Amino acid sequence: MSGAQGGRTVLRRELLTVLRTRAYLALGVGYAAVVVGAAWFSGGAKGGYLPTASSLTTPTEILVPVVAFALGYRVVLTDRSTGELDVLRTYGLGRAEYVLSLYAGRLVALSVVLVAPLLVVGGLVWTQSGPTITVIAWHGGVDSPLLLARFAVLTVAFGAAVLSVAVAVSAVSGTVRTALALAVLVWVALALGADLGVIAGVVTESLGDEAVVWLTSLSPNTAFRGLVLETVVGVASGGVRATSVPASVLSLVLWTVAPLVVAVRKVWK
Repeated sequence: MSGAQGGRTVLRRELLTVLRTRAYLALGVGYAAVVVGAAWFSGGAKGGYLPTASSLTTPTEILVPVVAFALGYRVVLTDRSTGELDVLRTYGLGRAEYVLSLYAGRLVALSVVLVAPLLVVGGLVWTQSGPTITVIAWHGGVDSPLLLARFAVLTVAFGAAVLSVAVAVSAVSGTVRTALALAVLVWVALALGADLGVIAGVVTESLGDEAVVWLTSLSPNTAFRGLVLETVVGVASGGVRATSVPASVLSLVLWTVAPLVVAVRKVWK
C-alpha cells in the first residue's frame, strides 16, 4: 500500500467512523438545535441575515470548540491504544499522510456539522424576513445572504483551527484522561488568555487602541470574533474597527498549520 492509498483509506475510515458513531451524530444534532434555536428565539431570524449572524457569534465562539475537540481529541489515541497505528505503519504510511488524512476526515465531518444548521437558519431568515429586505434601518447598511455565507466560512475556518489543536493534543497525549485535561487547559488558555491580556492592557492604560486591534488576532476565538465584526457586521454598519483582517486571517492559518506540524512530529518516532 502506497502512502497516498493509505491516506485515502484513513480518510474514508474517519468519515465512516463519524457516520457510525451515535455520540458524534447526537453531538451534531445538539449543536444544530442550539444554533437554530438561538437564531429563532433571539429574533435574528425575523430581522435579517445580519442580525442573525450577530446573534450567533457568541454561541458559535463557545460551542464550536466543544464540537471540534470532541471530534479530535481522541483520534490518534484510539488508533494507538487499539494497535491500529502500528498496523498502518507496516504498510509504509508516513506520519504526514496519516495525520493529514485523519485531520481531513474529521474536518469534513466538522464542516458538515457547522454549515448544515446555518443553511437551515438561512432558510428561516428567507421565509420569515422575506427575500426583499435589503436595508437595515438600525444599521443603515445593506442586508444580504452573503453576510451569513461569510459567517459560515469564518465559522468553518475557526473550527478548522480548533480541530487542528485537538489533533495535536491527541498526538502528544498518552492517555484519554491526559488528552481531555490537556484539551481543557489549552483551550482555557487560548480562550481567556488573549481577552484577559487585552483587558489588563486597557485597564492599566498600557495599550493603545491600535495595539488592542492587533492583539485581538492572537488566539483563534478572538481572531474569529474580530473577523465577524470586521467582515460581516462592519460591512453593514460601517466604522467597525475590531481587528486587523490580514493579521486575524494569518492567525487562523497559523493555528491550523502549527498544531498539525506538532502532531506529525509527535504521532510516532
